[in-house]
Amino acid sequence: MSLKELSYDAATVGISIRRLMESKSEWKGTAAKLLADLKKVAEELKIDTRSDPWPRSSYKLNLILQKLKEYLKENGMTIERQRNLVKINNLTVAHFL
Repeated sequence: MSLKELSYDAATVGISIRRLMESKSEWKGTAAKLLADLKKVAEELKIDTRSDPWPRSSYKLNLILQKLKEYLKENGMTIERQRNLVKINNLTVAHFL
């Protein structure tokens, strides 16, 4: 799956995840923390995070991550979700360098 096949919101998040994970083998945290980290990366890439397609909530980010599952796998990354006792989703993004 290429970026051309993804919706604009998924493509911009996909690009940001790839950049975030370039020098890391693993990232752990909540969807809200991932969204904050991706926003910083996106701004460095000159992606307009104030536009409509950029996710403004962790819920929207989770929906986009579902769309990106195949794309990320093809690029050597996986995302795992774990729910704790207070129903906070913790995510792990793993990059197989």
